Amino acid sequence: MKKARYLWIVLALALLFAACSNGTTGDATEAPGETTDTAEETTDAAQSEYETDVLVIGAGGTGLAAASAAVEAGAEVMVLEKMGMVGGSTALSGGGIAATGTRFQEEQGIEDSKESWMELWRERQATGRENPMYPDYDRVDLFMDRAIDTVHWMTDVIGHEWVRIEGFGFDPVARLHFPESNGSDLTNAMDSFLKDKGVNVMLNTAGTKLLTDDAGAVIGAEAEGENGPITIHAKKVILATGGFARNEEMLEELVPEMAGTS
Repeated sequence: MKKARYLWIVLALALLFAACSNGTTGDATEAPGETTDTAEETTDAAQSEYETDVLVIGAGGTGLAAASAAVEAGAEVMVLEKMGMVGGSTALSGGGIAATGTRFQEEQGIEDSKESWMELWRERQATGRENPMYPDYDRVDLFMDRAIDTVHWMTDVIGHEWVRIEGFGFDPVARLHFPESNGSDLTNAMDSFLKDKGVNVMLNTAGTKLLTDDAGAVIGAEAEGENGPITIHAKKVILATGGFARNEEMLEELVPEMAGTS
C-alpha cells in the first residue's frame, strides 16, 4: 500500500489506514438518467445502505484529512457530516500550521530546526502549569516530524498553496505556515480534492450508532440523513467528531487524571 502522509491533527488515526485495500470494493452503478429496473433498485438500495472501505464521521479538518489520506492510500471512502457544510472548527481558525525545516522556510531563507522548537516548548512548559500528563515529549517529537509532512502534503497532494510564514506571540521564529485567508482555505482544498476523487461526502447526515460484530469490533455505523436513516458497512470507521477537552464532567468520568485541566 502506498504510504500515506498524515496531517498532524490525525496522528492518532494513522494505524487505521494500515488495513485499507489498494482499490475500491463497491460495485459499479448504472449511469445517471437510465430508467432500467436494475438502475432503480441500485438507487433505492444506495439511499439506505452502503458499503465502503473507510467511513469517516465528521467533515472538519480532521475528518477531511483522514478521508484524503485514505483515498491517497487507495481506499474507497465515505464521509458523513451532520452540518450542511464541511469545515468544522478548522474552518473558523486562522489556518496556520506550525512546522520547522520545511522547504518553504528554506526557500525564504528562514533558518530553523526542530531542536530549537523543542527547546522553546520545554521552556514554555517549565513556566506553565505543572501536569505530568502534558506534554508527552515523545508525542511532541512525533508531532514536529509529522508537521513537516503535513505542510508538504497539503501542497503536493491536496494542491493547497501557503502564502506566508510568520512567527506568533512568544515564538518569534517564522514557523506558522498560513493560507491566504483562514482555516476554511484548508478544508475547502481537501473538500475539492475529495470531490475530484469521487468521494461521497454526505452533508446534513449525523452518525447515530456504531455497528459492531460479535467480537466487539466496529464494522460500520448507522446515521440519520436528509431522506431518513441509512446504514454504512465499513472495514474501518474513523470518528472525527471533536473531543471533550473543555467538558469537565466527561473528563472526570473518562479521564480522571486530566480532571481540572479544562
